[in-house]
Amino acid sequence: MTIGVCYGVVANNLPPANDVVQLYKSKGLTGMRIYFTDAKALSALRGSGIALILHVGGTDVLANLAANASNAANWVRDNVRPYYPAVNIKDITAGNEVLGSDTWNIVPAMRNLNSALAGVGLDAIKVSTPIRFDAVTNTFPPSNGVFA
Repeated sequence: MTIGVCYGVVANNLPPANDVVQLYKSKGLTGMRIYFTDAKALSALRGSGIALILHVGGTDVLANLAANASNAANWVRDNVRPYYPAVNIKDITAGNEVLGSDTWNIVPAMRNLNSALAGVGLDAIKVSTPIRFDAVTNTFPPSNGVFA
């Protein structure tokens, strides 16, 4: 079983990324999610074995990735290839509980990211999107679930 914790990289007075990785390891945490591509965090994760869920960033980045495949290829070139496989990137998330008109960018961004990863032989990295808990109603039994 993988136990992970979200690692926020945008705040004041954060410990150095190397210290955070050591803390994860000392506590037996085997998974991490970061909400923005952060070079210091990614570099600190090299060789750690910690499974990483890498978030692409805000809705502006999501829209850019959805706009065309070359933007996604550039994102993969800049944010994945320099670190993988030394960093155990397992998943990339496009969007984070996105609402409103920005939701139209999720699927095109995911498709473009998936194609970009496959294009450089990294199709073992999965692409997904986190949704809000209240996005699904009638949740029991799960087969009765309906998107709200």
